[in-house]
Amino acid sequence: MRAAFNGFVAALVGTGCTLGFDRDLIPTDSCLGENPGAELFRDDFDGTLANWTTVSGAWVLQSSELVQQSDTTTGTLLAVQDVGDDYRVVATMRRLSGAVGGAMEIVVRAASQAAYYQCNWEPETGDLEIQDTALTTPLAQRTLVLADIPNYSRDQPITMELEVRGAQLRCCLRELPDATLTLTSGVYPTGGMGLQTWLLAAAFDSLRVYAP
Repeated sequence: MRAAFNGFVAALVGTGCTLGFDRDLIPTDSCLGENPGAELFRDDFDGTLANWTTVSGAWVLQSSELVQQSDTTTGTLLAVQDVGDDYRVVATMRRLSGAVGGAMEIVVRAASQAAYYQCNWEPETGDLEIQDTALTTPLAQRTLVLADIPNYSRDQPITMELEVRGAQLRCCLRELPDATLTLTSGVYPTGGMGLQTWLLAAAFDSLRVYAP
């Protein structure tokens, strides 16, 4: 678990990691129990970053992936696309390098560059959290026992879903059992989406935003 982050900074460092997602192996069934509505936005990260605003730091496109290369600080990227206030974000992500407790995250309801919700997955600790950037403790948390998951690897691709609908937030991981969180919070009623890492270099692919 980590404290919520209230600033934005990222540095570009080399990781030496081999990149590559197999898009044919990404699970297609939702872990939230029902399929979402119409598609609002997509990015497979094989073009440019014209649809994104780098708040700070150095995000790069490599081999049809979006890569945040720093594993010593936080990197944040916010979408330019207006997707309304109620939506579901789906993205596949994987760890490249970083400290124990480092995280990959989806951001929603970004009312500003320092105020939003985020779903946080820590691939080395098994912590899944929904956080409010204004708070130092998570709004909801579940710790998976990674040793009990057959063939689990900290570097395996994980598909995260994060949905905001009214005051309800739901987050889950498609590949892992019992990795679902649900809560109610009305702190941020409006705002867009983004991606973030914390003390972790990570790659992202196959991002989709749907109506809930």
